[in-house]
Amino acid sequence: MTTSSSALDPSVCPACENPNAPGARFCSQCGAPILAVQSPAELTSVLALDTEFDPMESHGGSGSWERGEVAELLVLSGPLASARFALEGAPVTVGRAEQSTIFLDDFTVSRRHAEITPAPGGTYLIRDLGSLNGTYVNRERVEESVLADCDQVQIGRFPLLFHAAKPKFAAVVRGQD
Repeated sequence: MTTSSSALDPSVCPACENPNAPGARFCSQCGAPILAVQSPAELTSVLALDTEFDPMESHGGSGSWERGEVAELLVLSGPLASARFALEGAPVTVGRAEQSTIFLDDFTVSRRHAEITPAPGGTYLIRDLGSLNGTYVNRERVEESVLADCDQVQIGRFPLLFHAAKPKFAAVVRGQD
């Protein structure tokens, strides 16, 4: 029985057996992925959503927050619990890349995970940017979705709650009869 050199050396390409630099993730000759993982921190996993999760209950009930002047995302649990991200400026990017508008530093979040843009009528549109773990709105995986007040958004392991901005009312001036 013969053993290929790629089984012995994790830097050798399993497709074309080209020797690559140690730690390479892709073959420099054919571009095939080199599946050697150096540590568990490099693994990306797909997470199951918590189907028993109630965003309003976990945040103290419907009366524990007040809508602001701008729409926002509220982190419901995890290391950033209670953090609020204002959705100002267009578009708002969400991801693991440091230049993201909303920076979520976790391996379950793609570098460019999602984008949130204002939509007509004062609503917002969230769009997945081809992330590995997907973007979820109210436990449904979406490519694109209009967000409504109190929608639960899941990005990686971060459960977020969308709060629409306070409605702006125009003053009503009554004419004389």
